[in-house]
Formats: sequence, C-alpha cells, structure tokens
Amino acid sequence: MRLLRYQINHGKPLSGWLLDDHVGPLQGTPFGAFQREEADIPLEDVRLLPPILPSKVICVARNYAAH
Repeated sequence: MRLLRYQINHGKPLSGWLLDDHVGPLQGTPFGAFQREEADIPLEDVRLLPPILPSKVICVARNYAAH
C-alpha cells in the first residue's frame, strides 16, 4: 500500500492510498489510526501533492565568512 496526498479540482488537500491506477481516500490521519475507503478515483483525475509539508526550513551558511 502506498500512501499519498492529493487534490481534486483545486479543492482541499486529502490523504489517500494508491491501488493500481486508482486512489482511495483515508478517514483519519496517516500518522495515526486511519480507515481506508474504496479506491475508485482514477489516478489521472487527481493532482498529486508532496507527501508532507515541512513546518520549518533550516539553512546553513557554511561559507558566510567568505562573503
């Protein structure tokens, strides 16, 4: 089973799972308890999103003194 995030027609992001060429929604959260629903949405009808959104981005300026 492959978990994913997706959108349908620019709606809100949803969590789901992939079965062959079809997506099924998840009830709950993939980070806890969840229930799989039937995979009946064709993959070409959804927009795949990044699996998670980072809460912060950390950058290191290693050569900052050289500037």
